Amino acid sequence: MFNKFLIFLLFFGTLILPGCKSSKKVLYIYGWAGYFPPELLKEFQKETGIEAIYDTYESEEILETDLCMENSYDVVIITAWPSFARTTKAKLFRPLSKEQIPNLKYIDSAFLEKVSCIDSEHCYGVPYLFGSVGLGVNLDKISNSGVKDLRTWGMIFDYKVIRKLSSYRIYLLDNAKDVFQAVLLYLGKDPCSTDKKLWKQAYDFLKKIRPFITRFQNARQEDTLLAQEASILQGFSDNIALAAFQGKQYSPSVNICYVVPKEGVMMTIDMMAIPKRATHIEAAHKFINFVLRPKNMAAISNALKTANTSSHSHPWIFPELLKNREIFPDKKHFKKFHGDFLPSIELTRYISDLWLDLMGEKNVELPISDGSEDE
Repeated sequence: MFNKFLIFLLFFGTLILPGCKSSKKVLYIYGWAGYFPPELLKEFQKETGIEAIYDTYESEEILETDLCMENSYDVVIITAWPSFARTTKAKLFRPLSKEQIPNLKYIDSAFLEKVSCIDSEHCYGVPYLFGSVGLGVNLDKISNSGVKDLRTWGMIFDYKVIRKLSSYRIYLLDNAKDVFQAVLLYLGKDPCSTDKKLWKQAYDFLKKIRPFITRFQNARQEDTLLAQEASILQGFSDNIALAAFQGKQYSPSVNICYVVPKEGVMMTIDMMAIPKRATHIEAAHKFINFVLRPKNMAAISNALKTANTSSHSHPWIFPELLKNREIFPDKKHFKKFHGDFLPSIELTRYISDLWLDLMGEKNVELPISDGSEDE
């Protein structure tokens, strides 16, 4: 009888032992490359016993496609506009259990207000980093250009000025919405307008200065500035701030600064969210709560040279970074930071057609409709 029982235990053990491996505490995170300090992931694992595996995507399109398919990610780091706006509308995220994230209290209300147009009750995502789309300037390169006012979009959009600077190599983003919105800000127009006439106006304006733009490029912003391939570059605050920091550290002859034009900039906000198909729900909430701890938010800002959404983190942020009002705006400067919007399908197509025509890839008539758009 005992032998039979022993055989049963051995047999039963072979059935359950493989399952022991799957009970390992693990968390799968999906974000941009280089967008989370590895040492903080190690700290999370040390504190919780949960192994944090950070996987990366190369574009928002890839991320959105993956969210629509079967995947094993438990937390995603996603930009508020357009990706989080689109995927929230498609109901691809799990509602947050706020009682499991007590550190939500450290997020400044101003950022919750900015994303309330996407997630009014803040049920699906947590804003934790922010930046803007402004200008990276190599000060030494343009010192002899005769241009005195650097804090304006007019440096690249004023026809008389850009003619002077064209030989200094000017790069704009290879993104229709980002470039057109910068023009609208310069013209004093609403950068979130649904009026096609305004977008056509931005297109007409760009058409005139198009010959003076050296290149349209999204990637390698830090390298482009550090290698002095461009003297003026439209780009993201974190990339340009990182280039400025690296320039001071390794290339003292390269004097780079990030500029928020006086006409305003579009704000970028990064969210943390839990996909609908996530399997490690409790661990995901623990991770989000861990990140929102003020000292950890500061560690992320210090590593990435970017701002975060918690003023409670400021005591731990490098003073030189914190006092930079282009990166960490005070209330006065914050008024220049505009929240973004998600264009309708029709408006998106229209803007895309304008852009393709500007790039010389499409030669079509671009009629102005009556402004009615589908959702």
